[in-house]
Amino acid sequence: MSQSTNDTMLDMFLFESSQLIEQLEQVILLSDKDNCYTEAAINEIFRVMHTIKGSAAMMTFNEISELAHTVEDLFFYIREEKPQRFDCSSLSDLVLESVDFIKVELIKIKNQDTADGDASELIHTVKDYITNLKKKNANAASASCPSAYKAVIFFEEGCEMENVRAYTIIHKLQEITDQYTYYPADILDNDQSIEVIRKEGFTIYLKANCTFEEVQDFFTL
Repeated sequence: MSQSTNDTMLDMFLFESSQLIEQLEQVILLSDKDNCYTEAAINEIFRVMHTIKGSAAMMTFNEISELAHTVEDLFFYIREEKPQRFDCSSLSDLVLESVDFIKVELIKIKNQDTADGDASELIHTVKDYITNLKKKNANAASASCPSAYKAVIFFEEGCEMENVRAYTIIHKLQEITDQYTYYPADILDNDQSIEVIRKEGFTIYLKANCTFEEVQDFFTL
């Protein structure tokens, strides 16, 4: 490959990368201002980092390429998994820090200096961010799956109207869940349910996003 060809490819790389970085900054600043990353913004950031990764690798600017690749991985995760729990401000800061690193390296290259920046620490930070994001959203997904419980309630002897008291519990239960069944089921329509409750207790099966202790406290209070 001739020197002129190398120069032409380098000029194209610098021009394209500078244009992409400028576009990227606008997307990030706008997203940060709105405190929200839209699907379009996420796709654009992914596209820009994917392009810079490839062109930098072709020009053997490995630090730029590896950093862009890591940020690309971050937005690939956000795009595909659509995590609900991430702080827009911290994400913007992290991406802007990556953009600043690339901009400094591009200036060095343009001035015919060596692109000698070390992106390893920043790459590690981005990877940690991805790991923590996955953990937070795994926990959120787990918390969103309700747990199943069974409660058998006995009322104090001689309290009377156990069926009405049982209905009051069911009415209050709606504060924490709408997924429940109970036995006897005809507590208001059948007076015989009083005797069943006195002998066998009032049994409730429920699913709720609550810990065992929280459910226990609910029925104890």
